[in-house]
Amino acid sequence: MYGVSLLQSLLGGRIMYKCPLCGFRSDTIRVLKKHMGQYHFDDECPVCRRRSRNITGHFYIYMTTHKDPEHTLLFYLYSRRRLDDNEKEEVKRLLETVKLELRIL
Repeated sequence: MYGVSLLQSLLGGRIMYKCPLCGFRSDTIRVLKKHMGQYHFDDECPVCRRRSRNITGHFYIYMTTHKDPEHTLLFYLYSRRRLDDNEKEEVKRLLETVKLELRIL
């Protein structure tokens, strides 16, 4: 999986954000968040395969109590609220460093 900086160098300086689940690319985090909500919204966590009626809440619990970077990235990308500048920087950092290990049953 390419990190943000490698994609940026491959695309002549333009930053592209890659979906951690399918490879979709976007030049804005806003469009990536929209893609996540349209194409990947489910009641099952793609990381640990737990089912939840409130999947964003599941990601939030793992983000705050377990400090898990995979769940933190998914919380920010699935969240319907607008991200502030600090959260956007965190998403950029996580997209570059976190390699999602998806559990396939």
